[in-house]
Amino acid sequence: MTPTPVPPRVPPSTSESDADLRSAVEEICGQICAVAAGNLDVRLDVKSADLSAQKLAMLGNAVLHVARRAIALSESSKRDLALAHEMARLGTWQAELHAGVESWTWSPELYRVLGLDPARGPAGREEYHALVHPADREEVEAAHRRARAGMAEAYEWRAVCPDGRERRIWTEVRPRQEGGAVHALHAVCQDVTERHAAEARIRYLAEHDGLTGLANRAVLRDRLEEVLKHRRRRRGQAAEVAVLCIDLDGFKEVNELHGHEAGDVLLMEAARRLSSLVRSGDTVARLGGDEFAIVQVGNEQPGAAEPLAARLVAALGLPYVSGKATIRNIGASIGVAVAPADGEAVDALLAAAGTALQRAKASGGRRSVYYHPAMEREARERRALEADLAAAVSQGEMSVAYQPLVDVGTRRVLGFEALLRWRHPARGMVPPDVFISVAEANGSIVALGEWALEQACAEAARWPVPLFVAVNVSPVQVQRGPVFAEMVERVLARTGLPPARLELEVTEGVLIRETDAALEALRRVRALGVRIALDDFGTGYSSLATLQAFPFDKIKVDRRFVAGLGGGSAQDATIVRAVLGLARGLGLPVVAEGVETEEQLEVLRAESCAEAQGWLFGRPGPAAAHLALEAPAAA
Repeated sequence: MTPTPVPPRVPPSTSESDADLRSAVEEICGQICAVAAGNLDVRLDVKSADLSAQKLAMLGNAVLHVARRAIALSESSKRDLALAHEMARLGTWQAELHAGVESWTWSPELYRVLGLDPARGPAGREEYHALVHPADREEVEAAHRRARAGMAEAYEWRAVCPDGRERRIWTEVRPRQEGGAVHALHAVCQDVTERHAAEARIRYLAEHDGLTGLANRAVLRDRLEEVLKHRRRRRGQAAEVAVLCIDLDGFKEVNELHGHEAGDVLLMEAARRLSSLVRSGDTVARLGGDEFAIVQVGNEQPGAAEPLAARLVAALGLPYVSGKATIRNIGASIGVAVAPADGEAVDALLAAAGTALQRAKASGGRRSVYYHPAMEREARERRALEADLAAAVSQGEMSVAYQPLVDVGTRRVLGFEALLRWRHPARGMVPPDVFISVAEANGSIVALGEWALEQACAEAARWPVPLFVAVNVSPVQVQRGPVFAEMVERVLARTGLPPARLELEVTEGVLIRETDAALEALRRVRALGVRIALDDFGTGYSSLATLQAFPFDKIKVDRRFVAGLGGGSAQDATIVRAVLGLARGLGLPVVAEGVETEEQLEVLRAESCAEAQGWLFGRPGPAAAHLALEAPAAA
């Protein structure tokens, strides 16, 4: 089969091809005009089959793609720059200078920096200068004059914003010159208010205590150095200077019982009370922990410091409220030193006041003590004693002696009081009232008291007869509240001593301070079956109130009253009879301490005193050495 021949393709004529190309070019030109009008989304496209027209459209589209990317990058850079300016609180202004006329333009961020709304309309030189604080206007205008003269300027000023707030603005102005003449000013403005606030905060923290807001130790030393230099320059004319070092009594127990938040509240309140009692020229500082200091400049010393110290002791001893807790067991010990009598250098004066403070605390606290040179020697001895006491238990220097307590009517031994003894290798026997006061002052009484209690309970648990053992406990221990109660429970569990065979002796000092924690601790211990005795009855300040505050199991009459029985002081005998009568009315047995003669015992027996102890029945020593333990049947 013969194929049908295909007619040859006849190329268009030259005139037709030119017309088609012209039409395509016109179409492309129209689309490019749209692009030129800002429509970058246009895509060049032609219907013509002309190869040159199609290449031209492809080239145009490639150029448009590059343009779109460049524009997108430019817009992104602008947004990034604007964001950076916003984050840095950075704005700009430009002033064009023409024949003495300034034409200002602001960047949008400058409006926000100066507290203005960018939508309010254009702002210029007048609006800028109207925001300048009146005290800074002269400096700002002078800087602008120098900039117009061709000098680069930098200055800081305060802007008074429309809402009344003040902002600190740092500005740098640079002139733009052509042909030796300044024709424009370019300025960058940055809000540095927060930076100033941060710097001020850093300076404040470097000079003040972060919790109380009082001056810190460094500022106190600077202030003291300043007033002492003033004294040296005007010797014989300047006022004397007093330094008062103040320590809060009982603060450690507050942290332990109520937590550190309550301790912080207490410190802030103590700082407020201190500040309210001094004059404007005095300096109050917190040295750290619960220790404060005051530098007082008075016309006469110690005359000016004495009433101040008395007011401080009274004010700091008032109850403190933290949340729902009322804290009453806080007092203040104060040491006072005066220049020039006690020293004319900062370190010497602070050391003297610190030494006096330690004496105040060692004397029971809640008082002020003035420095005396003899205290230095005593302080050294006390520090040495503290160091030796810290190692006394581990060195085997501590022991427990036992003194019998007897039935007054039958002289039968009922139990023993455990008495702590310290035999120092060089000092010999150290009196209990000496080392106990040291231990209470530095807090070591807590560990020492637990050791003594455990020794006594373990010893009593081994006795062949079930006599009770009485152990003295310090107010410092009891005021630890639940911690103290847990310690007693722990010791009884470790030693196996039945609670009914333990008697704890406390002094009125435990309850004179009226701490709820101490009362609760005693109630918890008594609930175990442990008996609680009130020791040294009649020597405190509120004996009747103390008996009312807690249901004691017995009371002990102090030896100083017993010594007057049997031909001694009639007044002492009257006091003992009164105490015995009171105890009978309350249903409480009485223990008479310090019985040394048969005459004293006879009076006690006649007055129906229940128990007694003293040298008449045996001196303190090993429990096994007493006949009552070796031969109970004979007793």
